[in-house]
Amino acid sequence: MNRRIACLVVGMLAAGTLTACGSSEDAGNNAGTSPSAGGSHTASQSRVVPGAKIGILASNMQSESVARWANFAKATLKQVGLDGVLIDGKNDNSVEQQAMTAFLNQHVIGIVTIAVEAPIIEPSLKAAKAADIPVVAAAASIDPSGSSQFAAEYAQSDKELGQTAAAYLKSKFPGGAEYAALSLPGIYAGRAPLLAAEPILDAAGFKRDGTYEISLADILGGTTKGAVDLLTAHPDAKVLLGCCDYTPALTVPALKQAGFGSVLQTATSQNLSTLNLIRKGAPVATVAVNAGTGMLIAIDQILKHAATGAAIDPRAADGKFRYKMIDHSNVPPAGQYVFPLQAQAAPFVSSWKAAYGL
Repeated sequence: MNRRIACLVVGMLAAGTLTACGSSEDAGNNAGTSPSAGGSHTASQSRVVPGAKIGILASNMQSESVARWANFAKATLKQVGLDGVLIDGKNDNSVEQQAMTAFLNQHVIGIVTIAVEAPIIEPSLKAAKAADIPVVAAAASIDPSGSSQFAAEYAQSDKELGQTAAAYLKSKFPGGAEYAALSLPGIYAGRAPLLAAEPILDAAGFKRDGTYEISLADILGGTTKGAVDLLTAHPDAKVLLGCCDYTPALTVPALKQAGFGSVLQTATSQNLSTLNLIRKGAPVATVAVNAGTGMLIAIDQILKHAATGAAIDPRAADGKFRYKMIDHSNVPPAGQYVFPLQAQAAPFVSSWKAAYGL
């Protein structure tokens, strides 16, 4: 079935803005966390040795966010002499399952998945558990109904995304305003932030004019059509709540062309394309999250397990994520992110080198 988290759509939409981690992220806020100590180990006991492999399964490398997180994880592992085996799932269930099989055949010490739902790779999740290879979902949220099949999930909270956006809109429109929303109901993360935001806005006097449900069969076309149709039917709406990280790249030009260029639009990630739109003066605000910390904690827990046999801690990321609303008043300089990945990685890299002799 054609399914995917909405954060997985857009790299190609903002021409030239698909960005992996790099020097552009070396400045700004460090909202990471302290890595766990690896514990005592010996070379014979530990599987954390130079060249040890960790699988990284990215659901779709055409997504700005997914590509940035996946490449960041691979590059960070390289800094300590470990091999991040990165496979692009290409939004294809069979490719994702084959990737998991390949990881197991390569005897990786652990696997990190990004926005891959449990039912798609269920046979491999069971095989990995039997082989004592922890599989951790990180950075992007997954459907809670399948999260227990992973060793842990270290991902941003969709509830927090929605609540952060709602609090921002309340500050911008103290008396309330009419608003419309885009939803991607076929996937959990395409609707969960809206479900968290809507009751807060309704209680604050905002009037919900309507919600357009985007079809998974036509995410790109459905997003632009939904935005224009909503505003055409409700021209007094002041806000368009975006379901996902990718929506501004599509909705900003579509609404401008349709005569609704002043409508404030929200998104759920700090994609470089979205930040660029804000810098150019587009009426966009987005929730930035230090999601890369989830990738680092996943690797940290895998290394600790491989070195000492310690159980993966499902609560290791509790309280570690930071949420910040970004608009024209606080957008970072060109080429930079709100929560730079390299700043998040530095304490982990230092700790791994010391703990594991890398």
